[in-house]
Amino acid sequence: MAADEHNSSAQMLDSASVLIVEDQNFVRDLLGRLLTSLSIPKVSSARSAEDALATLEREPDLADVLIVDFELPGMNGVKFIEKLRASAHSRLQKMPVVMLTGHKDMGLYRDAARLGISAFLVKPAGPNTLKIALEEALTGRRIAVPHLAPEAEEKSIS
Repeated sequence: MAADEHNSSAQMLDSASVLIVEDQNFVRDLLGRLLTSLSIPKVSSARSAEDALATLEREPDLADVLIVDFELPGMNGVKFIEKLRASAHSRLQKMPVVMLTGHKDMGLYRDAARLGISAFLVKPAGPNTLKIALEEALTGRRIAVPHLAPEAEEKSIS
C-alpha cells in the first residue's frame, strides 16, 4: 500500500462508524476495544442479527461498515446479510460487511462471498488483520467467490 493510500485509509478509519453483530459478550467487548484502539470514533453493537437488522432499518446511517459473526442464535450471519441485501434502503443493500467466524469452512466462505462481503476473518483476528479488513471494506472492496474443482465441491457438500 502506497503512503498516500495508507494515509487515506487511516483517515477513513478516523471517521468511520462500525456496528458489531456478535452474541458473545466477551468477543463483542474485545472487538469494541480493538476498534477503539484503532481510533474508530463510533462503535455500536447488537447481540443478534434480528436486533441489528431492526436497528439498521430504523437508522440506515448508523454504521459505515458491519462486523458480523457467522454463528448467531436465530438468524445466522449469512441469512442476516441476505436480509440486508434485500432491504428497501439502498445504503443497507451496499453496506460493507466483514464476516467473522470460528470456522474455516469453504462453503460458508463462498456463501458469504456471493452476498458481496468485504472480508472473511477467522477468529481470533488480530488488530492488524482487523484494521486491514476494515480499510478494504471502507474503500469498497468485495471478495471474489472462489471456484473449486468439482471433486473439492463434492467433498465440501458432504
